Amino acid sequence: MPSLRELPKDQLTTARTAADSVFKLKAYLPGNLLAMLLGRWREDVGDALGLPRADLPSRGKERRGLDQLTSTELDTLSGAVVILLEARYTATMDDPGLSPLLREFGKALDDEKTEREQLQASIAS
Repeated sequence: MPSLRELPKDQLTTARTAADSVFKLKAYLPGNLLAMLLGRWREDVGDALGLPRADLPSRGKERRGLDQLTSTELDTLSGAVVILLEARYTATMDDPGLSPLLREFGKALDDEKTEREQLQASIAS
C-alpha cells in the first residue's frame, strides 16, 4: 500500500479539501462508520501535510436525507466523493472498509441526481 507521504503536496491538499467538503455536509452521511473512517483518513492526510491534529469530526445529531440537499450541495458532495475515490487516494486508505463505504455513498448520490433529472424531465414534458 502506498503511503500518503509519497503523494505530492498538491494531491494531498486536494484530498484534504475533498474530505473537508464531505464533513461540511456531514448531516447527509449514512450512519456513523463512514464519518469515523473518513475522519481518521482525513487526519492521516493532515499528518502527511504537517498540519496539527484536530479533534475527529463527530457525526452530529442532525440527520438529513439526500433528498434535502440543494442541487449545489449535491454536486459538491458528489464531486468530493468522486475525488476521494480516485485510485491514488483509495490506495492509501488503510482501513479496507472506507473505500467500499465511499463507493456506496457515491452510488446513492448518483441515484439522487438521476432521480432529480428524471423528475425535471417529466415536469418539462
